[in-house]
Order: sequence, then C-alpha cells, then structure tokens
Amino acid sequence: MSYTRETSDASNGWRAAAMGIVHVRCGPIGTAPVPRQEPCRAIRREAPTCAFGPSASPQMRNRRGLTCGHRARETPSVTAELRALPGPFTGPKAWTGDAMRATETWLDQLPDGMLDDLVRTTRRAASNGHTLATLTRSDFSVSDASRSRIAAWSDELAEGRGFVLVRGVPVSDLAANEVELLYFGLGLHLGVPVSQNTDGDLLGHVRDSGADPGDPGVRLYKTRAAQPFHTDGSDVVGLLCLQPAKSGGESTIVSSWAVYNAMRERRPDLAALLFEPFSFDLYEQQRPGEKGWFDTRIGNVVGDRLFTFYLRFYITQAQRHPEVAQLTEQQVEFLDTLDALCHELRLDMDFAPGDIQWLSNACIFHGRAAYEDHDEPVRRRHLLRLWLTLHRNSPDGAGYLGVDPT
Repeated sequence: MSYTRETSDASNGWRAAAMGIVHVRCGPIGTAPVPRQEPCRAIRREAPTCAFGPSASPQMRNRRGLTCGHRARETPSVTAELRALPGPFTGPKAWTGDAMRATETWLDQLPDGMLDDLVRTTRRAASNGHTLATLTRSDFSVSDASRSRIAAWSDELAEGRGFVLVRGVPVSDLAANEVELLYFGLGLHLGVPVSQNTDGDLLGHVRDSGADPGDPGVRLYKTRAAQPFHTDGSDVVGLLCLQPAKSGGESTIVSSWAVYNAMRERRPDLAALLFEPFSFDLYEQQRPGEKGWFDTRIGNVVGDRLFTFYLRFYITQAQRHPEVAQLTEQQVEFLDTLDALCHELRLDMDFAPGDIQWLSNACIFHGRAAYEDHDEPVRRRHLLRLWLTLHRNSPDGAGYLGVDPT
C-alpha cells in the first residue's frame, strides 16, 4: 500500500483541499507567554458517550485496545502491521490536550502598540473607501512590529503546533465594517483568502440561520447543532469572535498527528485505513453536471509529514448516493475509533469577543459544541471566518505543497 500523496486536477474547494491542493483567490481582492484573562480558557469536558470512547465498558475498551495507555499486543502480525505503517510522527504538531492545558504558550495577547497600529490602519483604509472587494495587502500597511508578530503566527501554523489563539481585537470599539476590514487585512498579511462556497464568499459569517441541520444542502456552521471533528477546505481557517453564545458553543481541537500515533500504537490494523479512500458528500456544493461526492484518503504522507482531511458527517452523508459503496464494518469501526481518540486527546476552549483562532487544517481537526443563543439578535453567537493559503505555502498562488492547482 502506498501512503504518499496523490495529486489531481480539482474543480471545487472540497476536492482540492482533500487532495492537498488548496484553492487560490476567487474574485477581486486586492514570545513570552502572557497571563490569560477570563473567560477565554482551556476547559476540560468529559467526552460524550461513544461505543469505543471513555464511556465504553472496560471489556469493550480492552477488546478494542483503547484502554488508556494500552498497547496492541505484540504478536508477529501486529509487529508486521506496525512496520508497514508510516510514523509515528513526532514534533510540536504531535501535541495532546493534557500537554496544552499545562501551558499558555498557544495564547497571544495583542500588545497595545499593535492594537493602535491595526485600528489606525483600519480607519485609514475605511476612509479611503476600501471594502473587502478592493482591499489589498498594500492598502493595509502595518508596522514592522505588527508584521513580525503575524510572521510568528505563520511560523506556528506551518512549523509549530498548528494553532494559535490571538486575543484582544477591539471589536467593541469599531464599526461592523471596520471590524471586517481589520480582520480581512490581518488575513491578507498572513495568506491569500480563498472562497468558502460556490458563491465565492471570502469572509464567512458563522451564526445560526435557523436552517435544519439534517438538510443535506445545509452546512452545520449555519446552525446551533454540534459540529463533529473535521477539517475545512483550506490551508488555514481563522475564526474571529464577535459574540459568544449564551451557553455552549465551545471550540474543540485535536492534533491529527497525535490521533494517528495513538491509533497506530493501539490498533495498527485500523490505522492503515487512514490511507485508504472514503467517499465524501459535497453538500450540494458541486458544479452543475458534477457528481455530488468525491473520493479521497483521510491521510497522506509527504516526506516526514502527515497531512489529513476529515469530515465524518460528509462521509456519512455520502451514503445517500446509490453509486457510493456502503461502509464496511471495519470502516465504521475505524471511524468510531478515530472519533473516540479525538475526544480523548482534544483541547477545549471558550471564545471571548475579540479572540481569533487560527488553525492549520493539515494537522488539526476541529469541532464545536452545540449551543443556546440569546433572544436578542445583537447578542447572538457570531463569528467571522476566513479561509487562507499561507503566503509561505503559496508563492504566486500555488497550493500549500507548491502544486499548481490549475
């Protein structure tokens, strides 16, 4: 079995992201840890009941090899399976939730000097008549100190843990259009914004629209329903919190490297399925005449790095197509085990107004708890979302592996 990445021409964002070819721009667009302030915090929640998760019986967990610290029994066949698998993958990307809860180095409180610089730059761009459709990086010129800090985020996303939580964007001091300009301007310095849907939207609004989460044409971010662990269709995803929920809605993230390493150690027979193709539904985002799903692998290896793409609810939804093969018992067990390990190794965090969470989709799975909203519309949960290809990964618009997506 080959574990190396395959590349292919891709005509839509989901397939492109799955194959490691992040889309290019659509439409005209031009140190030391700091004390943590509440309510943004790492939090610990018990994992929900899962057939193979922490709530499973000891007998079931022992049978599946999922008991904490339990290794797969070393037999000649298991040893052969381990030798055939890539990894384990090591380095800062292979973090666990327990390790991250013991540190605050993933938090970055913006200093006053950078906040003044960003507000000044934003208001200058707004007074010059710029909108998201016209703003370019040169129109949003920031100080050397601000550029250095943004470069440090890029380093952390590409070479470090794969995530950073930035705090302190003054969302309450700016008009709505100014907040959007500031966030989009930061994104332009970090990477190239890419479209998030077939309408070509470059800035997404994550809030409850009242849509039915069971509708195959509805993406879950438009509802209050929980979002299982998944990746988005871009190199990097950013979420800026304007308003948190009345209750719930916590963000949860996990290192896909740590998840794979744990499965490789405990269930090498299942770990191999990470590198076999699954069918993913397109949730009606395909172009006219195209099929409503695509096939790709959850994991691909390039050099000494693991790249992952995962949306279980898209895999489940693809089963509605008669042409898609039904999942086997082993595939379901693999997906259940993957989800159980995500819950075991995860880091949960609250968002406060002005927080930006940057994540690398190549090595981080993320999700969201279900939430309850306020009655008043202006107080309802509202996040702004950006999808980016990091500049360091996209010279002249190439994909994040340097692959020309055209």
